[in-house]
Amino acid sequence: MTAEPSGTVPRVLLIDDDREFCQDLDVALEERIRLESAYCGDDGLKRLAKGGIDAVLLDLKLPGSESGLDVLMEIRRQTLHPTVVMLTEERSVAVAVEAMKRGAFDYLVKPPDLDRMLGVIERAMSDLSQRRRLCSLQRDVESIRGDMVAEDPRSLALLRQIEEVAPTNACVFITGESGSGKELVASRVHQLSQRREGPFIALNCAAFPAGLIESELFGREKGAYTGADRRKLGLFELAHGGTLFLDEVGESPLAFQGKLLRAIETGDFRRVGGEALLHADVRPVSATNRDIDQLLASGALREDLYYRLNVYPIHLSPLRERPRDILPLAHYFVSKVAPGMGKRIREISPSAQSMLREQPWRGNVRELANAIERAVIRCRGEVLDLPHFSSGAATASSLALPYNEAKAKALLAFKRDYVTHRLRESAGRIGEAAERSGVPRPSFQRMVKDCGIEAAGFRTAPDA
Repeated sequence: MTAEPSGTVPRVLLIDDDREFCQDLDVALEERIRLESAYCGDDGLKRLAKGGIDAVLLDLKLPGSESGLDVLMEIRRQTLHPTVVMLTEERSVAVAVEAMKRGAFDYLVKPPDLDRMLGVIERAMSDLSQRRRLCSLQRDVESIRGDMVAEDPRSLALLRQIEEVAPTNACVFITGESGSGKELVASRVHQLSQRREGPFIALNCAAFPAGLIESELFGREKGAYTGADRRKLGLFELAHGGTLFLDEVGESPLAFQGKLLRAIETGDFRRVGGEALLHADVRPVSATNRDIDQLLASGALREDLYYRLNVYPIHLSPLRERPRDILPLAHYFVSKVAPGMGKRIREISPSAQSMLREQPWRGNVRELANAIERAVIRCRGEVLDLPHFSSGAATASSLALPYNEAKAKALLAFKRDYVTHRLRESAGRIGEAAERSGVPRPSFQRMVKDCGIEAAGFRTAPDA
């Protein structure tokens, strides 16, 4: 359900089982707002599903076992939900304050002062309008990012490069370590280009021996060589009107590189064993994880081919150099992997987050994705915690350290695990957590600080 402002006159939904109160309020406000009433939570949610509501006045106390807090949470699960203002009696103000912690915009004590109510509704409309603008901006950003997770300044700069070059027809050359996401960048360049409706074809030049890569790229005619019992179209031809991603282009044979250069410059090519000169309109995007200077100096990569491909260079930094991407990527991979395994994982524990931030991730994004997938497989609850990563990156990196350093790291991991458990079971109450731990409160507070954990983050979380 998407809330769309209905015009200059606010359209407000009142969810309250007191029919007389609803009627009186409708009469009192009939010239200033368009008020609709629902007398139970289910009816209110059904009305919201139809759209067109700008704000909700929601009574905390609903008939039967219904709770206004439960209805509030249901409303907030909806996309771009209307702003919710709680209605409460004087003696239930504390509960209304709790509702604001859960996302209510404000509360009014019944019977409400009409001028104050109108002021709150006006501010609620402004809140919805602001959230709509932010949502629109977010959609714009997502249209650029696609599946790319970018929070670190280096990654945000990379997105700006992609946005700059994608609409052109320039050749793009991507460098970066293995597993850093070069094909994802190439795909994003294609998706934001004028060729987005055409194909995106990828060729790993290191995956084919010298005798087969030409046939793979340019195709072959029937009888071109032993075993060629039929015509086969090559990837260059299949990429017509789209983008051809040449991964590890420096690993291809030199003789092949000469033919590739001609095809890129002219669009002309011949199938292996064929005489006909064919043509394809292809935008090449190339990549390598090797050092370019070494490739050129050793003669493994032709200079003329490199300079033809390297019209617009993009360098993809390794994950260890963009640490602010680590946790957003981890959460992204959880959201992708967990549903396919039938699991509902709602968070990564603070101790596990700290461990993820500290890893060197020499295998870059690919290694992180694999570590998350292993942890999700092991997880039986709703929280990914350190033990779920125990035989993954943390153990491997610890074994490479000197004994005392590895021991200190293991003890810190245990401390984080322990503190996290105590805070979770005490809902973030430091005093109660310290008492359960059998340590003085100041000592427990120091433990929390040493672990880099925010106790406030556990205050509204249910026990795990």
